[in-house]
This record gives sequence, structure tokens and C-alpha cells, in this order.
Amino acid sequence: MPASFAGVSATFFSSAVAMISASDCSAAEPVIRWRAEPTLQLAISSTSCGHQHKEPIKIEFDGKVLKTAAWSGQTYDIILLEPLNADGSGEVNAVAQPKNRSMIVRFDPGHGPRNVTWWGRYYSGMGMSAKCIYTFVPLEG
Repeated sequence: MPASFAGVSATFFSSAVAMISASDCSAAEPVIRWRAEPTLQLAISSTSCGHQHKEPIKIEFDGKVLKTAAWSGQTYDIILLEPLNADGSGEVNAVAQPKNRSMIVRFDPGHGPRNVTWWGRYYSGMGMSAKCIYTFVPLEG
């Protein structure tokens, strides 16, 4: 291989790697905070849907982790395992911490406070899926 070709190839390869690396680095999503009113949309369970949320909760979302905090002080981090659509909507798999529960989270379109619906992916032990589906609607102000 001629020396000039090797030099040009090395320069081209270095530029390509730099462009790929730069395109992978995106600015962090802004953290969006809001309060939301909970609504139990569906309750299919052989036991119960646990504490029936009555009080508004605090929601914080940075594009990858949905953090919730209830009046009781209990907090949960719901880690999205897939990206949302460009318009901010989507139904994605997630894991809720600290209990490591598999969940599905649905976001309405938007990039600010918006309806968020989630439910656990688990079974009741009776052969039937146990779903407790909650939608959290943003409060004004």
C-alpha cells in the first residue's frame, strides 16, 4: 500500500471515528417535575391493587428514569428499558426500584408534564394476569 494512501486512510478513519463518537454523545435531557392526580383505570386481581392512591404524587422525569414520591415519603425509580418516541410518547418496558418489579409505562405525547400510565407485569398465581393500571394526570399549577 503506498504511503500516501495509508496516510489518507488513517486520516479518514480518525475523522469517521470522531464523528461517530460525537453523534453518540447527546446532551442530557432536562429534568421535568410535576404533581399528578392518580386514577385507578383497571383492577383485575385475585387479591387487590394495594394502596389505592388517593393523594397527588410528585413525578420527576429525565428521559430515562421516572421518579415518583407519594405523601408518605415512599419513593420509586422506574427505569425505562427502551427509548420513547420522538414526540415523547410510547409504551415501554421498565423496572421499578427498589423492588425490582417488571412494569410497562405508557406516556402520552409531549415533552413536559403529561399523562403517564403504568402497570406491573406479574401474575396472580391463579393463572390470570393481575393488572392494576394507574393513570397519573398532571395537576394545574
